[in-house]
Amino acid sequence: MLVDLVTRRPVAAKKYLTLYVDIHSVLIAMPWSKVGRGKYQRPLGENETFIKVLADAARQFNREHWAINIVVAITPLGALTQENLAQSLREAWKALRFLHPTLAAYVVNGDSYVYDIPDSNALERWATETFRVVEDKTADEMIACMTPGPYATMTYLPRTQELLGHSQHWRTDGVGGMILMDDFFDLATRFPPNDTSSLQWGQEIARLAPPIEEAASIPMNPSAENSKLGAECVETFGLADGVVGIVSRASAETLPGSTHIARLHLTEAETSAVLQACKIRKTSVTAAVHASVAAANYALAASSEKTKHYTSTIRYSFRPFLPKPFSGREYAATIFTTGWMFAVPAESSWEERAKMYHEQYHKGLSPQYISAHREYAKGLCNLLRSLSEDRQSPTDVDISSMGVLEKFIVAAIPFSIAIYQYASAIGENGEEPYPTQLIKKYWVPREEWERRNKLAQEVAAEAARDRQLFTNQPVNHAVDFSYTEGLNQRSPYNVVAGQQGADLRKLKAYYDEKYRKMEERRLARIGPDGRIRTVFDI
Repeated sequence: MLVDLVTRRPVAAKKYLTLYVDIHSVLIAMPWSKVGRGKYQRPLGENETFIKVLADAARQFNREHWAINIVVAITPLGALTQENLAQSLREAWKALRFLHPTLAAYVVNGDSYVYDIPDSNALERWATETFRVVEDKTADEMIACMTPGPYATMTYLPRTQELLGHSQHWRTDGVGGMILMDDFFDLATRFPPNDTSSLQWGQEIARLAPPIEEAASIPMNPSAENSKLGAECVETFGLADGVVGIVSRASAETLPGSTHIARLHLTEAETSAVLQACKIRKTSVTAAVHASVAAANYALAASSEKTKHYTSTIRYSFRPFLPKPFSGREYAATIFTTGWMFAVPAESSWEERAKMYHEQYHKGLSPQYISAHREYAKGLCNLLRSLSEDRQSPTDVDISSMGVLEKFIVAAIPFSIAIYQYASAIGENGEEPYPTQLIKKYWVPREEWERRNKLAQEVAAEAARDRQLFTNQPVNHAVDFSYTEGLNQRSPYNVVAGQQGADLRKLKAYYDEKYRKMEERRLARIGPDGRIRTVFDI
């Protein structure tokens, strides 16, 4: 039976009928290269390196700064409640690696990405290390105790019926994390369940993700304009000096603690009111929330701090600005985000800040900015490495908006609602739920595929026999000329003295020799059984 799985936010399956990857239409995204048997490698991109340098700053505390955590609450229904849900999710996790192999890539020497094609034993070891079932914790408690690891992970929490997808930020971003979780539920709701042992491992290398510098075709050798624009973007980080900060109750010697989460849930009525208020003020929700975050920083700041400017990040996803396939779902397991620092003055009002943020969020990414991004990321790496260790940590609160995520998972929403409504609807006479009936209507069983394959083989064998019949026929060595008398016209040099026509003995000898050699080659293909070997016999 098809999984009846519903999430708190509809993130369910889209492609229920079959798992199919058009491996022939995708080439390995450079610069991955084969460096050994079953081993592929590429250097980290400049943007990935910048985020990793930032993440590694917390290594001394056995933490990783700026990780990606996607938490989803699930409600198993119908037949799924009677199955080994943990095992089904584990198989889906392995299938997700086949779809997004960069999830299992790891970094060596701090500057190279490596991926190993797994055999069955290596795949099981990876799944054991990266898929976890934790009985006695919640997702929030798991996030609070996360430690650095080489791979992305998936954790199933049966007590709270939650799934926690965790990844390093240099491996993916918020939008990519949502797409990965969406694809995971797509695979988890397969009928029949995933059989990862039948997947053609080795073909997944065609989907190894490139860095943004390769996806956007950013030149290796920068122009003067690229270098100048990249330097100007790096200079925006200077706006982070002397900024307003909220009052901290901890002493300056306090070490970083665990990650904690606070949530604010808005009802549909509250959401509609926010949207209407933004529409009246001709601003976006993102800009309005950003202005409110700025206001919160000032509200929670000490009185001596409230005259300082507030600096935060204007964040963008590269995906809408990239060519296909990089603009779609195929490369979710890579970081395609960017941003720059932007300051607002202390004396500005909420409306003025919202207007300034609205302008920033609506100007988009120019081709010039994208072209200069390699130099921008290099400059940020140099900036981070040059910061002094005794630099005072900021206490302001920043914002990171992912935008409207429904456009990345919109195909899942209508069908997930249908699953929610009909999955447990067993008929009065015991008939199966409607989704199961619908899938079985279009599902082609294995026996049918075997029957079709047998017919195809029989047709191919019959065609081979027909070809054999034509190939064994005697060869006609006669050469037909449409107008042989044409050899006797115009040029008298074709006619030997004393002859009535052209001497065709040499022409005849040429064709005799040609067909003699053809006959020898044909006879050489005759096997001991008297049959001629053809391409169908290979």
